[in-house]
Order: sequence, then structure tokens, then C-alpha cells
Amino acid sequence: MTIEMKNNKNNNCNFPTLRFPEFSGEWKKDIIGNVISVKSEKYNPHSNRTEFICVELESISQGTGELLETFNSAEQKSIKNKFSPGTVLFGKLRPYLRKFYLPYFEGVCSSEIWVMRSNKIEPAFLYSFIQTPYFISLANQSSGSKMPRADWGLIETSKIAYPPNSAERVKIGKFLKLIDERIATQNKIIAHLESLIKGLTNQLLIPNSNWQPTTIGQVLTINPGKDYKHLKEGNIPVYGTGGYMLSVNDYLYDGESVCIGRKGTINKPIFLTGKFWTIDTLFYTSNFNSLLPRFGYYLFKTIDWLKYNEASGVPSLSKVSIEKIHISLPSLAIQNSICRLLDSIYDKLALEESVLNNHQTQKAFILQQMFI
Repeated sequence: MTIEMKNNKNNNCNFPTLRFPEFSGEWKKDIIGNVISVKSEKYNPHSNRTEFICVELESISQGTGELLETFNSAEQKSIKNKFSPGTVLFGKLRPYLRKFYLPYFEGVCSSEIWVMRSNKIEPAFLYSFIQTPYFISLANQSSGSKMPRADWGLIETSKIAYPPNSAERVKIGKFLKLIDERIATQNKIIAHLESLIKGLTNQLLIPNSNWQPTTIGQVLTINPGKDYKHLKEGNIPVYGTGGYMLSVNDYLYDGESVCIGRKGTINKPIFLTGKFWTIDTLFYTSNFNSLLPRFGYYLFKTIDWLKYNEASGVPSLSKVSIEKIHISLPSLAIQNSICRLLDSIYDKLALEESVLNNHQTQKAFILQQMFI
């Protein structure tokens, strides 16, 4: 679906920066409370015997509008809000989580979820509007510090702008729905690939009788990271347990290496190539013997590192404890074949994640530029 839009650069006008070319004229401005209502009929599970699908806050994913799970209203204990097709749901508790949903069925939801409706704008346009940075900013001006809740009293007195032409409102809603569908599809593709990787990793890295038992310390050298603060700015990446930090003018190691946290995040191995520097919370490995570094990375990802934690506070690992961990290795040829297969799927995963990021960036841009 190709959509042509024109750019309106005069931000002082009552119309958005981006607009479909067939529409013109100014948007209508009003008070949110005149356009949107959050009043809803209540449902008492103790007195109402009718069973409905129940949507709780945990039912809705953050920022995507996807429904993750539902519950049975008859099994609930607290009063709920009723909703139906044509309404829009928005989580008022911790509004920064951006939990919104456009229902296609009749049901009930948590009292921490607003059931929004309007007789002036279509549900799809309303659903798009509550995702805009403007509305989220209003919702985040909440009351309460530990359990912040969006304040409808503040929101309903704020302004809203919308096209007076229903055709334009419908087209905006359909356009953003199309992007949402693409995002949902990408999420499913990524989830499938992640599941495939997990299954293949567990299957391919299970030792058999032909694999040679050994210990980590017998097939590689574990090296401590070092302080980098004496170094100058450069183009050599510095890594900690959380990943890339900054770049300096010297390197600690040059080559392929599997890194594992010494302190802090100890259960997320990192694979590095080329010249790099690691800080003192991140071990790096070298001098590989009968072990391909890339295979070592995949093998390290299967180890339950928290099992070897030596601290009661911040998780910590020691070089000695890592060296004593028992592993089994196949031949280098088999290691290489396993790595090539897993690498190909990880490359596909990275590509699909890039596509997802593009869709999310596009949606964020549209929400910023296509509304006032």
C-alpha cells in the first residue's frame, strides 16, 4: 500500500506537518473532555453471573497494543470496567508503560484501565491519538510517586486537535493500523527465530559419546579486564558487562574472544573480534585450544553462570571457578558446521530486527508529525 503525503512546514497553522495530499483546511480544536469520555459501566464478579473475557494490565504489551493474555471475569474478585467494540483501552496506572488496546469484542477490564469512547472521532483515530507523544506526555503528568496514575482531571482540560473530515480521520487510523500489523508480524517472525535458535542450540550442543570431555581452563585462557581511564580517546571499543561503553586509543587484545562478566551481569557472554579493551568487570579469553572461539561463545550461552555465583550481593565469578567448569567438545569440523548454521539464523534474526526497528521508527515519526 503506497501512501503519498505532503509536507506542511508552517507549524503555526492548525494542521499537522505531514498530511495526506487529498485533504486540506484547518483541523478542529477542542477540549479533550468534550471529545473523549472515560466513563464506563461497572462489572461486579460477585453479583453478575455473566462471564466475560477479562483484560488486566499485564494482558497488554508495552507500546505495541498487542493482547498477550486474557482472564475469566468469573474468577476475578474486584470491580471491573465494561468495554465493547468501539471503545479504546488505556492503562492509567504507570502510564509511561504505554499500555493501550483497541478491542474487537465485549469484555471487562481492570479498574486501572480507562475505557475511552467518543461520539466525535472514530475509535481508530482515538486509538492513534492516545499513542502520540502529546497524549503520553499529558498522561505522565500523574499523581503518586510509587504507583503513579494518570490524572483525567488534568487531561480532560487539555486541548485536542482533529480533522473535521471523517474521511481523513479514518485514513489516518487505517494507515497506523497497517503499520501496527507490520510490527505485529515482525514480532512474530522474531519470536519464531528466537524459538528456533533456542531449540537448535539445545539440540546441537548436547554432548554425545564422540565429544571429548574437558574443562574450560584446559581449552582457553581467561584474562582480566583492566582500567582504561589513563587512555586517550580513539577508535578502539571498550566493553563492560553491559556492552560497548566508549572508544580509546589502545587495545587489550586483538582477535576473536568470548567475554564473560566477572562482576555484575555474569550470565550474558559477549563475542568480540578485532582490537578491543575490556574493563575489570569483564573477563576476556584467548589461547584457544581444540575450541573455536565462536563455538565457545555458543557453548558459554548454554551455561547457567548464576549457578557459579560467589557473592551474596552483586553477582560475581572468579577465574578459578570458571576454569573448573566441565564441558565436552566435538571435533573442530563439527564445531565449524554448528557455528555456520547458528550464525546464519542469527544473521536472519538481525535482519528481521532491523526491519522491526524501521517500522517502529516510521510509526514514531508518523505519530509525531501527523498530529497536532
